[in-house]
Amino acid sequence: MPEVEIRQTRLQFKGTGFQALGWVLLSFVLGILVVPAGWGAAALYRWGVRSLSFNDDTKASFVGRGREVWWQFALLAVVGYLPHLSRFLDDELERTLVSIGLSFCLLPLSTELWLRVIRWVAAKLRLSFGPGLQFEGEYFPFLGWMVLFTLSSMVLIPIPWVMVAILRWICRNIKFGGNTILFTGSGGALFWRGLVAALPTAAIALVVGIAVGASGGDSPGTAFLVILYAIAFLPLPWMLVWVTRWLMRCVVINRPGEAEPDNIEKTVADSDSTV
Repeated sequence: MPEVEIRQTRLQFKGTGFQALGWVLLSFVLGILVVPAGWGAAALYRWGVRSLSFNDDTKASFVGRGREVWWQFALLAVVGYLPHLSRFLDDELERTLVSIGLSFCLLPLSTELWLRVIRWVAAKLRLSFGPGLQFEGEYFPFLGWMVLFTLSSMVLIPIPWVMVAILRWICRNIKFGGNTILFTGSGGALFWRGLVAALPTAAIALVVGIAVGASGGDSPGTAFLVILYAIAFLPLPWMLVWVTRWLMRCVVINRPGEAEPDNIEKTVADSDSTV
């Protein structure tokens, strides 16, 4: 039997920081309004897919509309807000325990909602080759990943490794005819990129926070310092685009019967070593 030939399609992200700033702000504002959150997410996804390019002649588009998932995103916004109700409690320990308890109690619902969103995104993604995409990940495995992610977020350091494991699980469960989708990045590579991406904002926010605290919060310059604190978050879109470019380079689509396969281990090494 002849050996099956495989062609690898690889992705690149061409979006810019200015574009990300506008689309993320739009999505954030609509998310605050709760009901229009789905329209903001759909617009963000359309921009993200439009910003993809491939190492071959592949084209991609996203045809999802906010009206198709508005209630899922509205519920996700409410679910995300509920743990913050603990701030009305006076005791700090009680606030922490109630917030953690609510987060875990709401996980079964948020897992179902995110599962629906992932299935919607996969179904609305169009590539110029192959059949439509379909996400077939099941509820209980995804619930396990969500529990692990929530636990890791309390420690912070394990988050990149958990995120990479979740991305690999999602890619493995996307059905795309005879094609397979792989995520080849590593947790360590995501960790240092996330650390570098957070440094500008963290440094500016720390300096401004110290200045606000030293001013006692009642000096004429306090408003100016608060504005500076908001400005501290401006580098984030550029840092997020930088991380997203690496994430997209780590996605490989194997297409059987078209060309000689590349060594997947070399793909992993290239993804992790490319800045």
